[in-house]
Amino acid sequence: MENKFKSTASKQTTPNEIETIFQQNSFDWLYDYESQTLSIDKISDSIFENYDTKDFSLGIYGWDKQREVIKTYNLGEKLNYPLKLNLKKSFDNFLGLPRFKIVIFEVNTKQIIKSSKDFIMTDKEQQNSLIKMIPNRIGNKVAEIDFNDLEEGPIIYISTDFKTEEGTIPYNSLKKIAKYDPFFCMGFWPTALKQILEIAVDNQSKPWAQKWFEYISKLDDVYIERGKDGDLQPADNNIQEFKNSITSIVNLFIKERNFDTIVFSEFNKGD
Repeated sequence: MENKFKSTASKQTTPNEIETIFQQNSFDWLYDYESQTLSIDKISDSIFENYDTKDFSLGIYGWDKQREVIKTYNLGEKLNYPLKLNLKKSFDNFLGLPRFKIVIFEVNTKQIIKSSKDFIMTDKEQQNSLIKMIPNRIGNKVAEIDFNDLEEGPIIYISTDFKTEEGTIPYNSLKKIAKYDPFFCMGFWPTALKQILEIAVDNQSKPWAQKWFEYISKLDDVYIERGKDGDLQPADNNIQEFKNSITSIVNLFIKERNFDTIVFSEFNKGD
């Protein structure tokens, strides 16, 4: 049975210290945009130890900035994988980052006993990506970068409503353009990286900014160092010098991705 819960209610039933946090390696999952379905393919049996009775239920909880939905499975019954959370009815379009977590809760009190961390719903190939591509209604643009949530960091929206007089371009086709089309990549990604770094350096302590600093250090370690607190920071902790170097860093990114050479090759194909 699928039920909706208000986030305020779920917070009230969550104890300050949840007994066990289980991580992504405890279960396998997949989000499919076309069917708008989140599938949990397998959960480690150890997660259910002492809770495999009718007194406890498993919940797959999904939400974005304005909506939420949960599907529950009583643990007194055998779980038939894959466990699926259908988002079609509740999420015609994501508002911000779509997330999910898995919880075990007591049926009578609704108190959460175990919980995974929060995961971003995205396709499998993006699960470890520095920046997530999320479907959204942005009109006749292939992609758009969004910085509305500085706690989460930048995300890329890919259009789901790109319409012309000749027809529509599907989301998956636009995502391929955003990832592989040399002319689009050369025009979009260097500018996006410049914006990301300008904001990351002013939000250095955020986990997402730390990940970008780590990536930059692999391009060239001259721009990044580890501070006394163990976090990565601009060399000599000089923020202005880092900002002045962003153009050079972007050029390293272009060369690493080979964007310039590929565009040149594509441009001269007809010669």
